[in-house]
Amino acid sequence: KQMAIAAVAAIALAIGGAAVWWNGHSPPQSATAPAATVPSSADPALAQQALEIKQQLASAPTDAALWQGLARTYVLQGKFADAVPAYKSAIDNGADGAAVQSAYGEAQVMAASGQVTETALAAFQAALGKDAAEPRARYYLALADAQNGKLHAALDQWIKLENESGADAPWRKSLSERIDQTADALGLDPKNLPGRGASGLADEPSIE
Repeated sequence: KQMAIAAVAAIALAIGGAAVWWNGHSPPQSATAPAATVPSSADPALAQQALEIKQQLASAPTDAALWQGLARTYVLQGKFADAVPAYKSAIDNGADGAAVQSAYGEAQVMAASGQVTETALAAFQAALGKDAAEPRARYYLALADAQNGKLHAALDQWIKLENESGADAPWRKSLSERIDQTADALGLDPKNLPGRGASGLADEPSIE
């Protein structure tokens, strides 16, 4: 039991420090593989971009695409607490597809230092209600299980996601590392996990 608690803490700390899942591309190609560092808010180009979008929103406050663009910019800056209401405004104004809901949930997780909150959980569930294969939502729902002490359930879901992800999926390497880490914490051999290595392919999430 103590080992499981320690594993949950380690996983939560790792995902909190990793920040977002993509690797700093602009715009992000994916949000489903932890980056090594938190994005910097000091980039003057991003600050200018955020300012320009906010100026446009002043005259078009119901433009979902602008709210979504602002949210993405805040994420690129590492301003997750600011990204959360921006994504919420995008959703409230009609941009409520699976990838947007998933990005909204992820921003909430990052704003909460890696914890999958109840509102983030609801966003991920909404994402899966629109697209049951949405990989980012699936990852974080499994992380929620891990944070609630259900490490075996989380591991099973991550293995399934890994099996359904292409070898070149941008999140594949970090996902595999998370599986290895969790297996080690449970005293299991990462190379001989039941079901690992089965075929399948998950669609890459759209840019949101």
